[in-house]
Amino acid sequence: MVNGWENHVAGPKGFVGSDGICRGGIFDASSGKRWASANFKVSASEIVPLKKMLGGGATAATINGEKFIAIRMLPDKNLMHMRSPNKEPMTVMFVKTAGKEACLVGVGAAGASAGDIAKGMGRVADKLAKA
Repeated sequence: MVNGWENHVAGPKGFVGSDGICRGGIFDASSGKRWASANFKVSASEIVPLKKMLGGGATAATINGEKFIAIRMLPDKNLMHMRSPNKEPMTVMFVKTAGKEACLVGVGAAGASAGDIAKGMGRVADKLAKA
């Protein structure tokens, strides 16, 4: 059975499977705990540093054993674009929802547009922000 968070990731209105996004998830930004994911295995210890990174820390992160390098950080929009050595784009967004802060992570296929990924994830982030 699909829970409410999974509908935002892989459901008909979820971000994985649209806009070039092939895997991703929604996580608690503070603890890194997985709320929902699709085709994406990542540990809490890999998610937690992403928020610090957006605030001006490191410029690279290892996610699911793969290194991603920050190519654009927009702290005022709680958004960061990253890319793997295989040219897989990854977008990370942070949004306040239900009294907590969520971390949305979407990874596109090699060559996918970071803008398209952000657009697809943005639709979900906007819905979560209103919850």
